[in-house]
Amino acid sequence: MRPVRRALVILLLILVVGLGAVFVYVRGRGFSARSEPGRLEESVARFARRLAIRVKTNPPVSVEVLIADQSMWGWLENLSLIGLGIYLPRAQIMHDPQDVFQKDMGLRIRLHPPTEEAPIELVGKVAHGTPQQGTYRLGINLSADAEAQRAIEGYIARRQAAIAHELQIVYDRMCARQSQRPLS
Repeated sequence: MRPVRRALVILLLILVVGLGAVFVYVRGRGFSARSEPGRLEESVARFARRLAIRVKTNPPVSVEVLIADQSMWGWLENLSLIGLGIYLPRAQIMHDPQDVFQKDMGLRIRLHPPTEEAPIELVGKVAHGTPQQGTYRLGINLSADAEAQRAIEGYIARRQAAIAHELQIVYDRMCARQSQRPLS
């Protein structure tokens, strides 16, 4: 038992020293105001995006993407406080989607959740685009204002509660079936 405890203490110590080094580095140099982020900034941003709570929509949420004088309709795949994934029907995109939706291109987006009275207005930048059969999937990094953030937080909280309720129903059904089985 003692070697395991020693290994855990050493691992914890390495982790603390590593985090301390990152803290000292960031405190000393700060995050830059350069147009291109540094490697550390990219890593921190990528890590933060992975930690964001992301929910899939149910019922479907329609999305309006506004580019210049064009409006395209699609549906929301998933949503978090820092980004969203949407699908656009390929037929609505008049040109090559990879030319229309270039990385870091600014977009205005309107979400139309059935649970909200008014659409949620968002601003974001294209993170990536992927052609799929009959659709084009866009990943968008959001820069939402405080009102939009509150609306997104509310939607995510309601969706999480609905998912928890659905899981509880499935669990209860499994327990009921299990109790009906004869013991062997």
